[in-house]
Amino acid sequence: MKSKHLLKFTLTLSVFTLLSSLLSAQTVKVYGYVWDQKAGMELPYATISASKHGTNDFVGVVTDINGFFSLQLSQGTYKISVSFLGYQTYIKDNVKVLHNDTNISLGKIFLKSDAKVLDGAKVEGEKETMKLDVDRKVFEVQDNPMTTGGTAVDVLNQIPTVDVDMNGNISLRGSSDVQIYINGKPTSFGGADKQSFLQQIPAANIERIELINNPSAKYDAEGTAGIINIILKSSNKIGWNASVTAGYGTFDRYNGSASFSYGNNKLKFSTTYGYRNHHSVSKGTTQRLNLLEDTTYFLLQNSETNRGNLSNTWNGNLDYEITPKTTLSFNWLGSLSTNRNPETVFYSFEDPDFVPLYEYYRNGADKRNSSNGELGFSFNHHFDKEKKHNLLFLANISSSKSENNSQYNQDELGLYKQLQNTKTNTDNILPLAQLDYVLPIGGKSVFESGIKFTMRKIGNDFYADTMNFDSHNYDVDRSLTNNFIYSEVINAAYVNYSQEFKWFKVKAGVRAEQSIINGDQKVGNLTFSRNYINLFPSVFWTKEISKGQDFQLSYSRRIQRPWISSLNPFAEQTDPYNLRKGNPYLNPELIDAYEATYFVSKKGDFISGTIYYRQVNGEFQRYRIVDENGIATMTFTNLDVARNIGLEGIFRKKIRNLSTTLNFNLFREQVSGNLTNIAASATNYSWFGKLLASYKVNKSIDVQASYFYRGKVTYVQGTMNPMHSLDLGFKMEVFDKRGSIAINLTDVFNTREFSIVSNGVNFESESTWKWQSRVLTLNFTYKFGSLNDNIDKKPKRRMDDGGSGGDEMDF
Repeated sequence: MKSKHLLKFTLTLSVFTLLSSLLSAQTVKVYGYVWDQKAGMELPYATISASKHGTNDFVGVVTDINGFFSLQLSQGTYKISVSFLGYQTYIKDNVKVLHNDTNISLGKIFLKSDAKVLDGAKVEGEKETMKLDVDRKVFEVQDNPMTTGGTAVDVLNQIPTVDVDMNGNISLRGSSDVQIYINGKPTSFGGADKQSFLQQIPAANIERIELINNPSAKYDAEGTAGIINIILKSSNKIGWNASVTAGYGTFDRYNGSASFSYGNNKLKFSTTYGYRNHHSVSKGTTQRLNLLEDTTYFLLQNSETNRGNLSNTWNGNLDYEITPKTTLSFNWLGSLSTNRNPETVFYSFEDPDFVPLYEYYRNGADKRNSSNGELGFSFNHHFDKEKKHNLLFLANISSSKSENNSQYNQDELGLYKQLQNTKTNTDNILPLAQLDYVLPIGGKSVFESGIKFTMRKIGNDFYADTMNFDSHNYDVDRSLTNNFIYSEVINAAYVNYSQEFKWFKVKAGVRAEQSIINGDQKVGNLTFSRNYINLFPSVFWTKEISKGQDFQLSYSRRIQRPWISSLNPFAEQTDPYNLRKGNPYLNPELIDAYEATYFVSKKGDFISGTIYYRQVNGEFQRYRIVDENGIATMTFTNLDVARNIGLEGIFRKKIRNLSTTLNFNLFREQVSGNLTNIAASATNYSWFGKLLASYKVNKSIDVQASYFYRGKVTYVQGTMNPMHSLDLGFKMEVFDKRGSIAINLTDVFNTREFSIVSNGVNFESESTWKWQSRVLTLNFTYKFGSLNDNIDKKPKRRMDDGGSGGDEMDF
C-alpha cells in the first residue's frame, strides 16, 4: 500500500512540476511600432530591449522597415527601452506579462530628436570636400558658396584638375576628350550641345562630382581623359524636406530653384526645379595675315555678341523597396531653353601697311530653342543580407532637340548688300540598357560581369536662303543646304575579378566593344561606315602601406570615337571667311593610360600624388588651311601618335577654421604626324594649378577664395597664352540655419580672357576673346521641413547602377 501511495504522490508531484514548468516557459508576444515624433513617420532599425526584474534575463530586437517590432517574453515584470542614434531613449517600466496573456500591444512609441546628440553627430560627420576611392576622386560641392546660383559649368570650374574655357569646353588634365556622366550614365550630348546642357543644370541640383581618370573594364571605354560623373541630389531622409533659392547678378542675371523630397521606409522621392535667365556680352578681335601667291593682306575682325539664355530644368528620383533585397528606381531629367545671340562683326581688309582696302559689317540675329530629356529605370536585387551578391538591370533613354534660326544682314558700306536666313534642326537620341552581376567568392574575391547596349542617332538638317533683290523673294541656296544623319551602335561585354591578398589587393578585367558607325550626307550622297571590335584590358594593384597611407598602380586601354561635328563634311558658314567642317574619314583614337598614385591622409588632411603617362595612337588634331581666296577652313585629321607624361598633386591642409586645397598638374605632351602631307610635330611643356581656401568665421559664416592659373599651351599650329583669375565667395546662415545668404564675385581683377596665336603655310593670326567674367551675384536659400538626419541605413547605389560610389571591392 505504501508503495502505491508513494507512486501516486510521485506522479502527482511530477505532473505539478511539469505544468509549472510549462506555465513558466510559456511566452507572450509583446509588439508595437516606433515612430519619429517630428516627421510623423515610421522609424526602421530602432533598438528595443527588455530586461526582466530580479533576473539577468535580457531580450533585444530591432524594428523592421515599417518600424514594427515583436518580442517573445515569459511571465514576469519587464523594463522596456527603445533607442536610436540621434533620439532620446524611451523607457517603459513595470510592463507585466501574465501567463494567461495572449498578445500585448504597446501601440505607437514616438521618439523625440535629441538636439545635443544630433549637433554632436553633425560635427563628427561633417563631409570632407574630397575623398579618394578605388578608381575616383570624389568632391562634395553642395555647400560651396561660390557655386550658389550658378550652373554645372560653374561647379566644374571649382574642381581640381578640371578646366573650363570661355565657351564652356571642359578638359581634364589638359585633355578635352572627357566623358560627362549624369548619375552614373553617359549623356547623349556632345560638343556645343553638351556645353549648353551643362549650363542648364543649376548648381543647386548637384550633390558631388566624381573624377574617374582611369576607369576599370566595368565602365565604357570612351574618353581619353576618363569620366566626370555629376551626381544630382536625392534624399534618403525620413519625412519631407524642401528648399527654395532665388538670386540676382550684375548684367541682368537671374536664377531660382526649388527642391522637394519625401521619404518613408519603402519610398524615397525627390525632385528639383531650376530657373535661369542670364545675359552677357563678349568681344573678340582677330588679326590674320594672309600670305597668298599674288597678294599679301591683313584681315581684321572685331565682333561683339550679346548673349541671352533662358532655361527651365527639372530632375527627380523615385526609389521603391519591394522587399528588403529588391528595389525599383526611376529617374528623370528635362530642360527647356531659349538662347538669343545677336552679333555684330566688323571686317576690314588692309594692305601690309595697314591701309584699309575695303570694309563691311555683318549683323546676325540668332535664336535657338532646345529641349533635353532623360528617363531611366533600374531593378536592383540582392541575393544575400550583406548585399554583396547582386544583380542589376537598368534601361535609360535620353534625347535632345534644337531648332536654330539665324538671320544675317551684310552691308559692304553701300557697295554690296546681302540678307540671308538659315535654319538648323538637330535631333539626338540615346537609348541604353545594361545588365550587371556581382558574385563574392570566399570573402576575399569578387567576380563581376555584364553586358551593355548603347545606340546614338543624330540628325542635323541645315537650310539656307538668300534675298533676291530683283524679285524681292528669298531663294533657296542649294550650296548651303545640307542634311547629315549619324548613327552609332556600341555592343559591350566585360568581366572583372578582384582578389584581396595579405599584403596587397589586385583587380583585373577586360571589356570588349563592337562599334558600328554610319554617316549619311543626303546632299551629295556621301556615305561612310565603320564596323570594328576592340578589347580594353584594365589592371589595378593597391597596397596599404600603413593606416591612411596607400599606393596604387593602374593601367587601362581606352578609345575616343570622333563626334558628329568632326565627321560632318559639310562646312559651317556662319562666318564667310572662317569655315569649319568635319572629316568623314577620321579614325578613332586608341589610348593606353598608366598611373601610379600615392595617397596619405591624417585627421582630415591629405596628400595625393599621381604620375601618369598616356599614349594616344591616331590623336585627333584640329588644323586650319587658307585657300587662294583668303578663306580659312578649320578641319580635323589623325596624327600618328601623342605622348603625354605628367605629375598631378592635390594637397589639403586644415588649420583650425582655415581649410586650403592646392592642386597642380605639370605635364609634357609631344605629338607627331602629318598635316596636308607635310610633317608636323610639337612639344608642349605646361602646367595648370588651382588654390581653394575656405575660412569659417563662426558657426554661421564662411568665406572662400579660388585662384586658378593655366600656363601657355603649344599646339601643332600655334600657342594658347596663359590665363588666370580669382573668385571670392561669402555665405552666412540665418533663421536658425534654415536660411542662407551667398554673395559671390567672379574674376575679381577681370583677367580672364582667351588668347591664341596660330600660323600655317600661308597665314599668321592672333585672336583674343573677352567676356563679362567679373560678375557679382547675391543668392538667398531657405529650407523647409524636417532638418534632422534620420537617414535610412540602406547602402547607397554604386555608380554603375545609376548612383555613385566605388566598386564592390574596397581597395
